[in-house]
Amino acid sequence: MRPARTPPSSIETQYYAHLDLVRSMQHQGYVYCNEDCGVFGLHRSGPGVAMRLNNLSMWREFITLFDIDAIRKANARPDEVFFKGLAYRMMWSLLWNVQRRELNFTWNEDSEENRPSEWHLALYKAYNAVEKHMKLRKILSDETGVLYSDGSKQVLWSFVPLRLRLDSVSDVRELLSGHVCQTDVLEASKHGIYLIQ
Repeated sequence: MRPARTPPSSIETQYYAHLDLVRSMQHQGYVYCNEDCGVFGLHRSGPGVAMRLNNLSMWREFITLFDIDAIRKANARPDEVFFKGLAYRMMWSLLWNVQRRELNFTWNEDSEENRPSEWHLALYKAYNAVEKHMKLRKILSDETGVLYSDGSKQVLWSFVPLRLRLDSVSDVRELLSGHVCQTDVLEASKHGIYLIQ
């Protein structure tokens, strides 16, 4: 039977509460390693990354292993896949390797490529800076990029060099380079992330 008062239509994630607990334990000196099955509001199910390559846009809010070997075996470019995945709000997991005391993409490989580069980390930081504005999504024609809006600001993730006509002269900031300009025609570079306001 339905409750007397209808609950809110959206369920807020408990993931941040979980992260607060993890952070607290780390400050106390614990090494915290575990696996979960998505009970904290993030999805962890689905096929391997190779089976998602033709439909990355469908895996919004899913945590996925960035398996470089599987991506290459599927004849895809890892950097392209990494960028597109983040642009579509797919979460690439980062794992803490306790023995080596470093971040890795997967557990089973000890290679330089398995460690996130400065470029990967810069993309995570840029994502964190604009995620709150990534609400309404529009995939641009021929999948040249993806444009998000929250009503007041827009975020463009460009997959290729592209030209985007804006509604009016706007302040545009490219998050990876920090370059700022005012324009009504955005000349976006490949793998650019732009905040438009």
